[in-house]
Amino acid sequence: MAEIQVVYIDILFLTNFIINCALILCTARLMSLHVPHGRAAAASALGGIYSVCMFFPSFSTLAWMGLKFVFAVSIVVAAFGFKNINRLLRCTAAYLAVNFLFGGAAFALYYFTPLGSKNTVIQSNGVFYLKLSLPILLLFCAVSYVLLNYALYIFKSRARIKDSVVDIRLSFGGKSCMLRALSDTGNMLKSPVEQKPVIICELSALSDMLDASDSAALSDECCGEPSFGVLFLPYTSLGAKEALIPAFFADEATYYINKGEVKDTKVLVAVSRDRISQDGSINALVNPSAFERGDREAEKT
Repeated sequence: MAEIQVVYIDILFLTNFIINCALILCTARLMSLHVPHGRAAAASALGGIYSVCMFFPSFSTLAWMGLKFVFAVSIVVAAFGFKNINRLLRCTAAYLAVNFLFGGAAFALYYFTPLGSKNTVIQSNGVFYLKLSLPILLLFCAVSYVLLNYALYIFKSRARIKDSVVDIRLSFGGKSCMLRALSDTGNMLKSPVEQKPVIICELSALSDMLDASDSAALSDECCGEPSFGVLFLPYTSLGAKEALIPAFFADEATYYINKGEVKDTKVLVAVSRDRISQDGSINALVNPSAFERGDREAEKT
């Protein structure tokens, strides 16, 4: 005689509510987005309700992949809102990817821990019911969350290395120039008042934007002054400690990232008389917070 499995709806809802909270927080981390606590709770509750419905035979049609995708999109909208279709698709893809990763972490814990030797899991239509006490359940989710966050950290670190070169267009006085910048968290220079990240670039890279006299004034070739205001910022490097580097405010900087662009105005540009890279492929340095901050501000508008 088959063993009768008992499922408590409140435990099933709470289990999937907690799991969905972890999934939404990890998705937000992966996409570098902020999710309010209220939205995270509402989206997690929606995921919990869907999980409860999946356990009832009368709701078996919800196992269809199309409706699963609709619920995934609904959870993403509840958590992150809707701004445009491209952002929605990216967030949904990230949420589904995090689901797969979380499932792998949970399976690893189940397989390599004593939980796997006990009849602690009931599955229906892809939804898992864990017959665990609340403390063990919270510990189970916490460990899975830590493992998933570590996987996301490795993924983002590798993605950051892959996408570490950023194209920047500087505009100043009606002229512009293109920079090939290395995204460098070690560049900690900031503007004195607004505390905005400073772009460090080679003097030769500004030749299309600056007049010859201004370029000469910024170099060691003469003692003249450029036609625009110049600041001297203190900085340290391997070759020179506690030195001063000249800088000026460009009218606008456009960062070309992820097949899109982020614009910022009144950007402080520090001029290096030395080469940034030996082979000349890189002629500028920029802290990634420069365009990440601009991307977040653009999403709010």
